[in-house]
Amino acid sequence: MKRPLFAVVMAGGSGTRFWPLSRASRPKQFQRIASAKTMIEESIERARSVTARDRILVVGAKGHEESLRETCRGVPPENLLLEPVGRDTAAAIGLATLAVEKRRKDALMLVLPADHLVRPVEEFAKAVRQGARWVEESDDLVTFGIRPDHPATGYGYLERGERLTRSRPLEAYRVARFHEKPDLETARQFLAGGRHYWNGGIFLWRAARIRREIARHLPRLAKRLDRIGRALGTAAEGKVLEREYRAMEKISIDYGVMENAKGVAVVVATFRWDDLGGWEALARHLAAGSDGNRARGEHVSIEGRDLLVVAPKGHLVGTIGVEGLAIVVTGDATLVCPKSRAQEVKKLVERLRETGREKWT
Repeated sequence: MKRPLFAVVMAGGSGTRFWPLSRASRPKQFQRIASAKTMIEESIERARSVTARDRILVVGAKGHEESLRETCRGVPPENLLLEPVGRDTAAAIGLATLAVEKRRKDALMLVLPADHLVRPVEEFAKAVRQGARWVEESDDLVTFGIRPDHPATGYGYLERGERLTRSRPLEAYRVARFHEKPDLETARQFLAGGRHYWNGGIFLWRAARIRREIARHLPRLAKRLDRIGRALGTAAEGKVLEREYRAMEKISIDYGVMENAKGVAVVVATFRWDDLGGWEALARHLAAGSDGNRARGEHVSIEGRDLLVVAPKGHLVGTIGVEGLAIVVTGDATLVCPKSRAQEVKKLVERLRETGREKWT
């Protein structure tokens, strides 16, 4: 790479679909969901595979500052960017772009969510290097497409157009269209057609290019970013950030910019990917016994089938004659629901708030 590469880890999500493990004070990205490391720690390791530690920035909520500093050891403190409030990914990426350009005007910028599962790191690093090569050649906005292996209805999709590269191993296409989460029949058609990829929410571009695109497609948000940018490093920085950020529109970078921009390319990734959106997603990454039960922790079952059980160390879960359930135990709360309805956990968290039980959220 001719230009320096900065990696931006997006760590501002709420992770409510992993309740009761994920809580408002310490959401999913701070939890050990799929390994012995927190999801932020895994994301920083991925970033370290392609750039130096002092070129890793982490965007997270101001209310999680203590957890961020604890989890992001090794990342320079000045590289932790704290959002006063959540304003979705367009604002967060805009804020990170200001910080990157302040360091190097000509930088490349990799954006990756902190709460996704990516394996193996070596394949991720290879895809990023290939994407960076294409950005330097073309100045395109690059997104990474993951080949679907089942007709998922919980992911957005990318539809490829003309091929942009002819030589292996770099496989890049013009993005013809973005698709929202499809119904099952449409997802089956996408899988069979071979022209659609899961939108993994991982991006690579020149910082200057994404700033221009935000200004073109989200001018009001861009003006507020400009005010923040002028205040960075001054005594007014905190006050201006608080005022301008709270007034920003809440919109994703996909909907606000990527779906409208020209010169968007998809690099086909070879790594395994999962956005780990909820408990049913975790089940895909746990080994199943002969009865189809999957457990993280101690579980004893009599005539139980197709169960997901998650329990803390030292806690045993026993089941008799039940099937198709997700059972998640923490120190102060327990979730029991059909696995097929695990996506509705978010509604349960909302009900807790409505009924004055915020201490469990």
